[in-house]
Amino acid sequence: MTTGHQTFPRLGSNNLLPGKTVWRWFIKTLVPAAALAVSLGFAAETVTKEYQLKAAFIYNFTKFVDWPVQRSGSKDRPFTIGVFGKNPFGDELNKLAQGRSVNGRSMVIKNITSTNEAVSVDLLFVSSGQEESLGKFLITIQGEGVLTIGESKSFAEYGGIINFVTEADKIRFEINLDEAERGGLKLRAQLLKLAKNVRRKAEPAQP
Repeated sequence: MTTGHQTFPRLGSNNLLPGKTVWRWFIKTLVPAAALAVSLGFAAETVTKEYQLKAAFIYNFTKFVDWPVQRSGSKDRPFTIGVFGKNPFGDELNKLAQGRSVNGRSMVIKNITSTNEAVSVDLLFVSSGQEESLGKFLITIQGEGVLTIGESKSFAEYGGIINFVTEADKIRFEINLDEAERGGLKLRAQLLKLAKNVRRKAEPAQP
């Protein structure tokens, strides 16, 4: 299933609210202006525009995903975003997490070094450079209710749920809906509409 054409922000542009599209609604209603100013406009120069944008995407994804009850039942347990591999975000994710919550749970950022740690987080970003061990790593956390997000060409094929892709200097993403459902994650329709591509098994033909 593929979606229609939408306008997405370019890496070199500060115009993050282009046109009357679903994308504009996605950004404008869910990311406070102050957060955008900090994370996208005035971040440290050591973090590239690409990862400033990806950090904002990751924060927004949490607003369009419902986690299984066993992961979201306790308000006392923080909502944990893990980063596996080299952290390209600098302090961007920490800035976005400050004072914010997901379904009433405070947000924390954690560096992940093993699969045992990976199954304990709610959202896991896998940075590029992990391709050699990617398949084995993702298999160990399939069905655990972890929203996996990557940026490698083979991420979706190996069982990752959301994968960033770059087209003409624009950040977009594809979704592996089958893997999301396997883990008990519900991705809302608004998020599916924004995706470049939604991967899922072919539905049976109607008689």
